[in-house]
Amino acid sequence: MFYQPSDQGYEEAIQQQVARRREEQLASLVEGIGVALPEVLTFGPTNSAQDRWLQRTLSQVGEQLGWVRDRLFSLAQPQRHHLILDLNAGSGLLTWEALRRVPEGGVYACVRTINDAEALREQAAVLPELSRPIVLQSSLADLPSALAEYPNIQFDHMIGRNALLQEGDRPLSLTRW
Repeated sequence: MFYQPSDQGYEEAIQQQVARRREEQLASLVEGIGVALPEVLTFGPTNSAQDRWLQRTLSQVGEQLGWVRDRLFSLAQPQRHHLILDLNAGSGLLTWEALRRVPEGGVYACVRTINDAEALREQAAVLPELSRPIVLQSSLADLPSALAEYPNIQFDHMIGRNALLQEGDRPLSLTRW
């Protein structure tokens, strides 16, 4: 990280752009979309042309993920006070955007693995405590029981990208929600 914009004046807008771009690139790496990094078996000289190609490819995948994120939020049109549930928050791509869009509301992030939950919690640790997402480690089928400790919760929006990919009975999952 070479540049960290302040939160004053025009740099605040730049700060938002930089954060969104970094989230896109991180999501493309975390989700393994695009190309896998080459396995290093020797300590020979690196191929700078191949490295530039990999960076361009990851950048394009990040841009595509950013387009999907922006499209989902333009369809949902959340308001500042809404409550949002991210159904597949593994990479945090939708979670961080939801936090920006609903500063007076709240964001719940559902992840499938303990590692994803820990990663989101570590990233959120830099935020003020009231601005952090509530991270739930659960499958979609078990999510109602995970939400049981928050009685009478009603979400204004449930968003997710590829949320049903790992669900065995997708129609049942949809009717449950």
